[in-house]
Amino acid sequence: MASSTADQHFLPPGGAVRRAEPRTYASRWERIAYFCLLGGMFTLTWNIVRLGDVNLSLSDGLFLFVIMFLVARGHLNVQPFGAATPLWHIGLLLMLGGLLISSIVNGVATRWISVAAQYSFAFLAIPMTLASWRRQVLDRCIVAFALGVVLSQAIAFGANIFFTYHDTWMVMGRDFITATGRVGALSGNPNTNGAVATFCLLSLIYIFHRGLLPRWLIFQCAALAGWGLITSASFTSFVLACIALPLASLILWPRGTLVAILVILFAVAVGVTSEVPLPAVFEQRVAEALAQGNLDQAGTFSGRWEMALEAWRLSGDTALIGFGADGYRAVSSHQAPVHVLPLLLMTEGGLLSLLGLIVLLIMLWVLGFSILRSMRADAALVLGLLVVFTGFTVSVPHMYARMWIVPVLLGLVHALKWREQLPVPSWGDPKPPGAASMGAEASGKEAFAAGGAREQ
Repeated sequence: MASSTADQHFLPPGGAVRRAEPRTYASRWERIAYFCLLGGMFTLTWNIVRLGDVNLSLSDGLFLFVIMFLVARGHLNVQPFGAATPLWHIGLLLMLGGLLISSIVNGVATRWISVAAQYSFAFLAIPMTLASWRRQVLDRCIVAFALGVVLSQAIAFGANIFFTYHDTWMVMGRDFITATGRVGALSGNPNTNGAVATFCLLSLIYIFHRGLLPRWLIFQCAALAGWGLITSASFTSFVLACIALPLASLILWPRGTLVAILVILFAVAVGVTSEVPLPAVFEQRVAEALAQGNLDQAGTFSGRWEMALEAWRLSGDTALIGFGADGYRAVSSHQAPVHVLPLLLMTEGGLLSLLGLIVLLIMLWVLGFSILRSMRADAALVLGLLVVFTGFTVSVPHMYARMWIVPVLLGLVHALKWREQLPVPSWGDPKPPGAASMGAEASGKEAFAAGGAREQ
């Protein structure tokens, strides 16, 4: 009997006598790593499930196991972006190098180690890990991510029905469901929850287009994610969702999307005139700000604007040497990092760090547009995710939390796998040896069902 692709990768040099035992051993650990990968994506946004105050979540632990497995087997893909990988390394090196120089000068090098480790894990180790698996497995990762976000919203909604804020904050934290009624869910923050809900909706558009889940289930998941976006009452998330979701839909269904937008606008107009009830916190923070054109209504916008102005003034003195990693809060009158990532990197790491961030963002967008003509579904997902990610760079401080960058990297690596010519390991392959391979033209349902079949 012909051996499977997985067996060929893990066949020991000892000969035929010892084949049975290594095959069983390899298969067992491959399956564990495969399910850990899916588990890591499923729990990616569950930031509450972590080890105390340490920024190490359940998802991170699962990813670490997968990384160690790939390294031990010698199958870690060190070129996740193909020929563009060195440019990604240069951008990350510039960003972290600027922070290192400034941290050494200001005597906060210890803090740099923590920040650099977080960024290296999210921006370097995880894309290598994702690129080490086949495209059909990454399809499943996209589904697992979307379902994990949906379950997070469902848990929060259930808790909101049966418990009060005072019942939940002792166990789940103050931002699981805030005192004002904003939903942070398992992400632990309403603004972040609005972002991941938008990520989820974009993923569901891709899943719908590829037919990776039954449509009735997709619609239910979209309803939960959409309500999560609304109940998070995040002005930034809502505005970015209004840009990213139509963009992704226009790429996939140009004519149908225009009709759908008109229908939605009509439905919104009817809802406003008929006073359809919305969550009070959404009306206060988002609806009124949009209706009046006054961003002061959008929660903490005024305070964040003052912090941004302060950072802009301070940046004049930090062109070469900044305040070091996490050093901005020590010099700020607000005693908090500015919620604009480019300004934060400029003040903490100087122009070198800011240049590194710009290189990373430009590379992501260039790669996203490069797949637009050949892979519309992937391009719709990647470009939509990039709209949200890029928009939030001017709304949050450091973005090394995996829930920010990993959905973008997953979508991009998934798209680039389509263009790969070299075969990759078929871990997690449920197909028996000798199963028919699948061509690149296979439908989404077949790709998802076949899971481990090798791409042409």
